[in-house]
Amino acid sequence: MKEEFIIFGQHFGHVDIIKVDTMRKVLQTKPLKVNTIFNIIMTTRKGEICFCGYNGMFFGKLKRDPQKGTFELLMSLTEIYFADRYVSRGIEYQPDKFVVCI
Repeated sequence: MKEEFIIFGQHFGHVDIIKVDTMRKVLQTKPLKVNTIFNIIMTTRKGEICFCGYNGMFFGKLKRDPQKGTFELLMSLTEIYFADRYVSRGIEYQPDKFVVCI
């Protein structure tokens, strides 16, 4: 059976991941430097997500602990685009190629 999760981006940059079948929260975190998340994109890179926010476009990797069934979010502090710009939306139209609304 395939597991399904919902990822929420909240005001002030908080991120929650909930497992659908149990509705149990498996991650609650505040990524470094991300402020007010408007859009979350699952990228083609394994385990990577992109955050479009009030202060730029940020990337992080999801690391899963299979024993505990929890996740950890490791933010890339070097891969930040449009820093201090309002990035409201984005899509990955080809691997590693993004279109964003600023």
